[in-house]
Amino acid sequence: MRVNMSKIMIVEDSAVISQPIAATLKREGYDAVIAEHGQDAITKLADGLPDVILLDLAMPVMDGLTFLKTIRANSRTKAVPVIVLSAVTEKPKIVHAVKLGIQSYLLKSRFSLQELLQQIEACIQGKASIKPAAAQPATPAPVAASPPAAQVAVEKPVGNDAAPSPAANIASSAVPTDSAAPTNPVAAQVLQDPVEALKSIKPLMTRSEVMAQIESNAELKGMSPAVTQVLKLTGNSRCSIEQVAKAISTDHGMALKILKLANSAVYTRGEPVDSIQMAVMRIGLDQIRQTVLNIAVVEQFSSNKVGGIDIGQFWEHAIATGFIASELAFSRQDKDIDSAFTMGLLHDIGRVFFADQFGEIYQQVLETAEKLQLPVEQVEARMLLYTHADVMDRILHGWKFPKQLINPVVFHHLSAGNIRRSAPREVTEVASLGLANRLAHAMMLGSSGNETIYPIHDLCELLKLDPKVLTTIRGKVRDECDKVKFALLANANMGAWTPLRQMHQEEMQTEFRPLFASSVPGFDSYGIFCEELAATPFADEEAEAEKPNIGVIHISNARERVAVTSAYRAAESQAGVSGLPLIILSPAGKLMPESSLVNGRRVQSLSTPFRIARFIDAVNRLAESADQQKAA
Repeated sequence: MRVNMSKIMIVEDSAVISQPIAATLKREGYDAVIAEHGQDAITKLADGLPDVILLDLAMPVMDGLTFLKTIRANSRTKAVPVIVLSAVTEKPKIVHAVKLGIQSYLLKSRFSLQELLQQIEACIQGKASIKPAAAQPATPAPVAASPPAAQVAVEKPVGNDAAPSPAANIASSAVPTDSAAPTNPVAAQVLQDPVEALKSIKPLMTRSEVMAQIESNAELKGMSPAVTQVLKLTGNSRCSIEQVAKAISTDHGMALKILKLANSAVYTRGEPVDSIQMAVMRIGLDQIRQTVLNIAVVEQFSSNKVGGIDIGQFWEHAIATGFIASELAFSRQDKDIDSAFTMGLLHDIGRVFFADQFGEIYQQVLETAEKLQLPVEQVEARMLLYTHADVMDRILHGWKFPKQLINPVVFHHLSAGNIRRSAPREVTEVASLGLANRLAHAMMLGSSGNETIYPIHDLCELLKLDPKVLTTIRGKVRDECDKVKFALLANANMGAWTPLRQMHQEEMQTEFRPLFASSVPGFDSYGIFCEELAATPFADEEAEAEKPNIGVIHISNARERVAVTSAYRAAESQAGVSGLPLIILSPAGKLMPESSLVNGRRVQSLSTPFRIARFIDAVNRLAESADQQKAA
């Protein structure tokens, strides 16, 4: 801790960047002041000069270069040291900043807090001084220190004489110092641990404010007369199939959806039905009420954009999760298949509810999750003090959904161990829904706004699942999901959307042909994700015969290192390849295969669970490095 508190001014418009840095500086004994743009900084300079200014270039109101020019023209402020921390990589702007007088130029995507603190201390101690323009090089080399240990980017091959070391040690000596920004730069890499960055961000609302908003709107609104009538009829135990079918038939849109759902894989275990009465008989009087409620929920939340969520992608993910959950129920001969589908359909509706009710506030949550590359529910818990699953208890009770559906929805993000503790009487239902959700993520079947890939092996083991069940589900889910989409989203005010898998395939700079190894290949969501990302259904036979070009290794705990290393070596030998660049997946990104496998290779190490954008960035980095090596 510093005894004499030096003042650091952070001029940065993004709170996701400025707040974590300010919190870190304060812990180190500095006085940190935040200005949201250049004009705000000029106003605050009137209250006293800082010892160092940390400056972004791309800001609203007054950008960084204009601010820098202004303070250098003022005799009072011209000598204040300035460190630029920016995502800007355009050479003219960098040259301009250097000519105006700066101490250092750090790229947001390629620096560590340790490097930043060293630069700040150098300025304070007088080790860095403003150089005249004539003495500056044409283009400075932006400092590119090690990236976060949990999201390591190794850009050079590990030396053959390297000793066994964690990923962070490999990265510390292997990151290039070129000025080019990496693919998909994530500005939130300002902290070595994104979780610590999240902790430093203040909640946007209090718990009471969030719950008051939820409770005041926890009703389904604008239901059609037909929906209201069906709900009224099915509330009476003496209602008949004929009465319900007649009520449904008065709403042609709902009737069509009921008919299509009855003929979908969720309900079809026999011949197709061609009448509303037969559809009601197939679904059953006990479940038709639930089906109509499902339709009402989908209709209420089917506008094109809801607070930053692509509603088409959202419902595709929800429908896929519902279908997978129903197939898991069918595989264990559970009679309540349609309840499993309903739980899947509604499992993330709290997220749409948040987006609908909190608008820009929830958009900040989504943006923060993307910048920090963290699961959305983790960011929700910090910034709103509730996750979307937490509030589903109140919402589903308000919508009068059956009690047995609520706990699985509320607990669907839990791990196997936490499911046993939190829902001991509903372990199978909660684990099945959680697995369905994670498998839909891994297969990139739509997106709820949270493009994170989670592990599934613990849930599969908890359910004592046969790997063949997952294979069967994967073989049919896309086609069946399309059929249910057509049924539930008919007449919805939504345009067509590009499949998520296709969107991510188009983001890659190279053809992705992975060679995957893990200790549980039959139950590994990361292996499934790699297969889906690599899938090229229209490729010719010659393309399909091409050899793997990137190795992907998943190590879930230290005990697996030796076995997974051996499995990967065997896979390379069988594929007739060697020395492939590697992506290593492990909790916190800290586990590595045996050093003899890693030596001499280009490596990217990612923490699990990971966002899809992070994985694609790793693939593109390896491709870029390979291209540079060929050019050299």
